[in-house]
Amino acid sequence: MSRARWVGMRSRWSWWLVMTLVACGGTNGGDPTGAGGMGASSGSGASSGVGAGASTGSGGDLPPAPPPGSCGMDEPAFCETFEATTPGGRGGDLDESVWGVSRWSHNVGEMFARSLAYSDEGYPEPAKLCGELFSGVAVGEDYVICEGADSRGATSQQLNETFHDTGDFAVNSMMIRQPFDFADRDYGTISLDVDAKFKRENDGHGWWVEVWVTDEPVPLPYHAAPSVSSTPHAGIGFAFMGTNCDKSSGMNSLTQIFVARDHEVLHEWTGFDLNAECFQTQDEVLNHLEIRLSQDKAEVWVSDAGEPDSFRKVAEKTGLDLAFTRGFVHLQHSHYNAIKGGPDGMSTQTFRWDNVGFDGPLLPRVRAYDVADPVTVQGDMAYFGFPLGTSPESHSFQGVDLAGASRAFLDVTAFNPDGIAIEYRVNGGGWHSYEDPTGFTEWQIRSYSIGLDLAELKQGDNTVEIRGGQDDGYRQIGNIDLSVLP
Repeated sequence: MSRARWVGMRSRWSWWLVMTLVACGGTNGGDPTGAGGMGASSGSGASSGVGAGASTGSGGDLPPAPPPGSCGMDEPAFCETFEATTPGGRGGDLDESVWGVSRWSHNVGEMFARSLAYSDEGYPEPAKLCGELFSGVAVGEDYVICEGADSRGATSQQLNETFHDTGDFAVNSMMIRQPFDFADRDYGTISLDVDAKFKRENDGHGWWVEVWVTDEPVPLPYHAAPSVSSTPHAGIGFAFMGTNCDKSSGMNSLTQIFVARDHEVLHEWTGFDLNAECFQTQDEVLNHLEIRLSQDKAEVWVSDAGEPDSFRKVAEKTGLDLAFTRGFVHLQHSHYNAIKGGPDGMSTQTFRWDNVGFDGPLLPRVRAYDVADPVTVQGDMAYFGFPLGTSPESHSFQGVDLAGASRAFLDVTAFNPDGIAIEYRVNGGGWHSYEDPTGFTEWQIRSYSIGLDLAELKQGDNTVEIRGGQDDGYRQIGNIDLSVLP
C-alpha cells in the first residue's frame, strides 16, 4: 500500500460548524466533580456531531472499572488500549465518549488551516501511518487505530496520530473525558506508551510530545508558542524536547514544566531545574512514560525505547503549588515549522500512543456534545474553522441530558484578537458577552471554558448562536464543545 491515499481508503469527513456545551457537576471549589481545586468540570461521554450544526451526546454514568493490572497499574481508574475503532467523529477512530480531540494550525492569512499530511520520501525516516507510506491525510483522518508493538514489544492495537505543520506552529491534542483525581495520597500516576521522539536537529523547530492536566475540560491547553497562547484556567504541562541531551542519537528529556493559574503561567522550569536525565527514543518504538503527580510535586519516569527494564526516574520538581487536585489529562503532539530546523526537518510526523491510563478514584466522564468540524478540502489544504463575524450562526445540540447537572460550559478555541468579546445566546434567549479574563489582546489563539446558565438549557434539543465583533476574515473559532457533569 505504498503511497496509499487514505482519502481513497477512509471516507473524507466534511462537516459544518459544531459546538459542544459542557454541563459540569460539582461546584465545591469549582473542581470538575465537586472536590477541592479551582477547576470546574467533569462528566461523561462526548458524542460527535451528525451533520451541520447537529450533535448527539452521552455520558454521566460511572464507566466500567478496569481490572487490576490494566495499563500496568494495580488500581487503575482509566485504561485505554485502543482495541476498538469508532470512526466518524472529530477524533477519527477514537471514541468521542472517552476522548475530546482538538487541533490548531494556520497558513499565511488563514486560521484553522492545515496542509494535507504525507510521507516525504526525501528523508531517511519519512513519516508512516500504520506502518505504510501515505499521502493526502486531512483533518478527521489523522487519528487511526491499527496494529503495532507496545513498549514491551508485544503486538498491540495502538493509536497512530499524524499531521503536517503547514510551515508554522501546529498542535493535535486529545483529552480524556474522565477526571483524574490525585488528592489525599502521596501521588497519582498517569501512565502511557508513546514513541517519544523529537526532531534530532531540534533547535526549537521540530516535533515533540507534551502531557497536560487541566482543571477544566478546555480544548488545546498550551503555554506560549507562535500563534498560540491558550494558557488554561489552571493546569500543569510537561514538554519533552531533548534539551541538553545528545539529540543526534535520539536522546530525549523532559525540557520544561509549566504551571498555570488564572489563565497565566505561574511557574516555568527548565531541565536544569528538574534534575532531568536523558532517555533513548526511536521512531515506531515505544517508550513507557509515567507522571507521578501531587499538588506540590511531580516525578517523571521513562523507559528507553524497546528496553522496558530500563524504566527509571528521569526528572522531578517540588514546589508546584497547584491550584487543583482533580482535572483532565491531555496528550499532545506539538510541531513547529520543522523544515526550517535542519536536514531532518520533515513537515509531517506521526506519533504512536498505547496503554494510556491513570489510577485513583473511579469518576464519571464528561457528558459532552460535539458538533463536527466543518472540514473543507481545497487542493492540498484542509480548512476546519468556523467564522466569528458579526452575523450569528445557529447550531443545534440534540439529545442533551441535563439530569443531575450542576454546571455547564461552552468550551472553545478562538482566534479573536484585540480583546473583542465573543457573544452567544442559548435557545433564543438574551445575548451574553464573554471577554478574555486577563484582557489578552495579542494575535494568538486562546482557549476557554465559558460558564453557561443551566436555566437557559433544556432537556433534549438545544440551539446556540454565536458571533464576534468584526468581519475581517481572520477571526475564527473551533474545537467547540459542550460538556455535562452530573
